[in-house]
Amino acid sequence: MRAVLQWWSGFVARLCRVFGVSPESLRRGRRGNLPPPSGGIGSS
Repeated sequence: MRAVLQWWSGFVARLCRVFGVSPESLRRGRRGNLPPPSGGIGSS
């Protein structure tokens, strides 16, 4: 199990380098289906 987790973390790290993002940015800012803070299109 430990080997699988090490492989997965290495794989994700390589993908982050390829796409130029940080692992923290993948976890941060996920809001689901909530509207943007400004209210979005539906705000009046």
